[in-house]
Amino acid sequence: MKKEFYWKEYNMFADKKFYEVNREERHFGFLLIASVIYDDNFRRQFFDLVNSRVGQNSFLDCADFDIYGEAAIFRDYWNDLGKFLRDDTDKRREIIEIFLKHFGINKEVIDKYPMFWTGEIDKSKLWFPGRLGF
Repeated sequence: MKKEFYWKEYNMFADKKFYEVNREERHFGFLLIASVIYDDNFRRQFFDLVNSRVGQNSFLDCADFDIYGEAAIFRDYWNDLGKFLRDDTDKRREIIEIFLKHFGINKEVIDKYPMFWTGEIDKSKLWFPGRLGF
């Protein structure tokens, strides 16, 4: 049986709370979602506003809608590592190596295949692991 992967046990990122690394617009998005879900009057007024801006009275329907939010915790911590300079490439490499090890893949593939890099191998930035399909 394969062990579940918990990034916290590897201490991959700075010891920061999520609100310290995420972008604040995500908070506003979740507040909007909560208001749309729980306040019928707000939902009606907000949907009417959007419908008027789009020019279609039934673009959003208060009685039949789906709404989703994305936390993107891993991506926010990844971006908090730095500005993709040489100094933070080693930390990013270490994180990708942890994922590769978890899946039984030799870490040497990082320097053999360009799929891990935004440009030339070892001279550009390492891609965010979410882009790699882990």
